[in-house]
Amino acid sequence: KISSNFSVYRLVITDYVPRTDNTGLTMTFSTDNGATYLNSNYKWLFFFHSAGGVNSGTVVSDSDSSITLQVVLSSTTSNSCSLDMSLYNLNSSVFSPLAVGTLTMYASSSDMNSSNFVGCNTTTTPINAIKLASSSGNLDGTFTLFGSTDG
Repeated sequence: KISSNFSVYRLVITDYVPRTDNTGLTMTFSTDNGATYLNSNYKWLFFFHSAGGVNSGTVVSDSDSSITLQVVLSSTTSNSCSLDMSLYNLNSSVFSPLAVGTLTMYASSSDMNSSNFVGCNTTTTPINAIKLASSSGNLDGTFTLFGSTDG
């Protein structure tokens, strides 16, 4: 749950593994303490790169039902992910909420993947809950949320 006591949030996820193989990771915002989540007006962009050189590129959406943080993640426990994300303007009634971060994954002995992402929702209603979801199944990992005030 998001508190109005903080102006900036940092979400750190370590050892993240989806329980279902080859699933994506998305984020949505709530303005009613998590009773419902906004399901439209999300904009996002992520750039991904594979150290093995097989895949790299940019994926963009300017009208979506969630923010895509990663398209495909493996459920193999040795292939866990880490995510570091900053969240801005969640309590603002003037500016749209903004998420910026990096997701990294050790894919195999010859491949390391990294994605940089940015996303927002066009609402200016204060956000008081966020939800991360796998496109199928549950999530395992350690999730830590830090709050920070101005100054």
